Amino acid sequence: VSLETSSEWIELNLPNSMLFGSGDAEPHYDSFEVIEKIASVLRNRDNAVKVEGFTDNQPIRTSRFPSNWELSTARAAAVARMLMLEGIEPERLAAVGYGQYQPVARNDTEEGRRRNRRVVLLISRDASIRGAVR
Repeated sequence: VSLETSSEWIELNLPNSMLFGSGDAEPHYDSFEVIEKIASVLRNRDNAVKVEGFTDNQPIRTSRFPSNWELSTARAAAVARMLMLEGIEPERLAAVGYGQYQPVARNDTEEGRRRNRRVVLLISRDASIRGAVR
């Protein structure tokens, strides 16, 4: 897990291995504990939360996920749903998937691919930014 901040957002980067199995968008049982801890901090605030899903560039072609776009979107939606189940109002949440199109590392090594498989929570510092995630 890594945390970065800017004047407008707090960015919480969660590796996919912490949340999901390979090629899957069903959360690990242990991931609920991670999301519950995050939700406990967000619950009494009104800040917007944008959940972003990312993958590596390794092709996936299953009936459920014809491409990495569908996989990354399903993972972002799963995390947003878990946050909602933990008491975060759905009006505060948005989920988006970028597939392999915004890598943070090169995809030619396993380490780079691992870094690219992630879910990012962008938490607004200002509650008035809520409309920006819709």
